[in-house]
Amino acid sequence: NVYSPVKNFGYVVSEGDSILVQGKVSQFQGTGQMDFIDTIIWYSSGNKIKTPTIVSDISEKTEADLVQMRRVILVDPLEWPSSALNANGFAYVRISTTDGHIDTLNIDAETNIDGTPAPSGYFNVTGLGVQFDNKAPYSEKHYLAPRSLNDFSTASLPVVKFLKSADQVTELADSF
Repeated sequence: NVYSPVKNFGYVVSEGDSILVQGKVSQFQGTGQMDFIDTIIWYSSGNKIKTPTIVSDISEKTEADLVQMRRVILVDPLEWPSSALNANGFAYVRISTTDGHIDTLNIDAETNIDGTPAPSGYFNVTGLGVQFDNKAPYSEKHYLAPRSLNDFSTASLPVVKFLKSADQVTELADSF
């Protein structure tokens, strides 16, 4: 993360830009970030975005990385921010994997996600692994932060087909 409460240096963030940022390396609630920014130098635009790494859970290993979780479903669709959030706000939305593991999405008001209908059924979601843990040793509260609606796609579960409608098996009397 890059954080400057004072200036934006005339730079508007654009996905695919290559920039140099000069400041102090620190952390905020467990996530590494650059503070006290004194320089931003733009180099180029339109650069290829990293291909997300496919993961099955969000943890310290996924922090600050672009990752994707596949075949997840909302635990409670009522948690979805179907109304617009207040500026600088966010909503936590729990998701479940097909094996029942629960993770959390962090939906930020500064995206185009809040104020939209909740995804239905199974979906894939891409985002940045983030952490908001305000207690040392900063080893909990990891979330997946999707960047836009483009980070969501419909997922389909495998279809199981049986070739026979019935089968018969004979068990021998001494097969204990």
